[in-house]
Amino acid sequence: MSATGRYLLDTNILSQLVSDPQGFIADKIRTVGANAVFTSIIVASELRFRALKARSPRLQERVDTILDAIECRPLMRPPILPMRDCGKRWKPSVRQSARTTC
Repeated sequence: MSATGRYLLDTNILSQLVSDPQGFIADKIRTVGANAVFTSIIVASELRFRALKARSPRLQERVDTILDAIECRPLMRPPILPMRDCGKRWKPSVRQSARTTC
């Protein structure tokens, strides 16, 4: 693992890796080590959805191969802010911003 920590690979980075599996991103992963990178379940779902929507078995296989090689972390448990609290805190700021922009 890298001395600087771990790296979260987002959708854009992994999309580039899917497009060019031997390119710049692959080189960087080899440099920091495969154990130093991870992604989220949301990114994995976005990539799988895109591959299914494209109806390309080759693309689906590439996505699966890459995701099998990278740690995929689940959503946080418990949530950072329960939804019942989120609604109370979010709605006033939305209303307030709507009044100031109209």
